[in-house]
Amino acid sequence: MVIRAAKAGFRIEQLDIEYRPRRGESKLSTFRDGWRHLRFLLVHSPTYLFIVPGAAMVLAGALAMATVLAGLELFGRQWQLHALIAGSLAAVVGTQVLALGLCAHAYGTYFMGEKDRWFDWARARFRLEHGLLLGALLTLAGLAIAAAIVVTWAERGFGRLGEERLAVLAATLVTIGLQVVFSSFLLSILGLRRQ
Repeated sequence: MVIRAAKAGFRIEQLDIEYRPRRGESKLSTFRDGWRHLRFLLVHSPTYLFIVPGAAMVLAGALAMATVLAGLELFGRQWQLHALIAGSLAAVVGTQVLALGLCAHAYGTYFMGEKDRWFDWARARFRLEHGLLLGALLTLAGLAIAAAIVVTWAERGFGRLGEERLAVLAATLVTIGLQVVFSSFLLSILGLRRQ
């Protein structure tokens, strides 16, 4: 009730009341009932469950990758391939979490009657085609980098090749691009009910 009132923009006030003294043992279990309450709150707030952590992971991953690829020093040292892989993982997982958050917002709007100004604003401006274009551009950029690596490898006689950094970047771009494409289709499918 409190969550729905807050989402509807109602004013909520606290009123002091007097309880009678408890008779007998409490029927509440601290952990079980606390977890049930927390789970309920998280399920009904996809922004805090998905969007905020997903955006933070994408941002952290992108910054880590940019730092390694640019050869910048951070905290007194230059970061290498392991930091690049960790950044790639954060960016990929963060993109998936963001996509889940968008799908949760769509489900809440289309099937549960939720009113979400942010989602309505985004839905009015972005269509399936925008997601497909973005995903295709990311995928093609990754494939172009991968093709350049293969060409360089062929020019060197298919011997030893030290292009791990570019290979991680290419794999990251292709993976995120495909995630964006298929997530865009899923969002579009969820929106079919309202048409």
